[in-house]
Amino acid sequence: MIYLEWPGVGQVFRIKRRRRYWGKESIEVVRGFTSLSPKQADAGRLLKLSRGHWGVENSLHRVGDVTLREDECQVRHCGIAQILAALRNAVARLPRVSGIQPLVAATKYFGRAPGRSHQ
Repeated sequence: MIYLEWPGVGQVFRIKRRRRYWGKESIEVVRGFTSLSPKQADAGRLLKLSRGHWGVENSLHRVGDVTLREDECQVRHCGIAQILAALRNAVARLPRVSGIQPLVAATKYFGRAPGRSHQ
């Protein structure tokens, strides 16, 4: 097995995903590797860990990528890019502190009147 030559790799796995999107079904096969041995993580645990990873990806990164259009930002200067990232993180927390859900509604609400506070 080739993967045995990779230091730190405990096992290689394959996940077959089936989803329905806009009425069409698609099947995707993804492969991955982990430092966890088969004793530490059987197939069920690997699936749970993979789903947990995508839960984080969808809840955190999707907010920045889609709602706040982070990928479209062309700022490359280190200091300014970090400041913008901090501002985006603050904006992403608006729904929790303002009570307005979802984030899209909160950004529209505060975007129309930036000095407005929410009671």
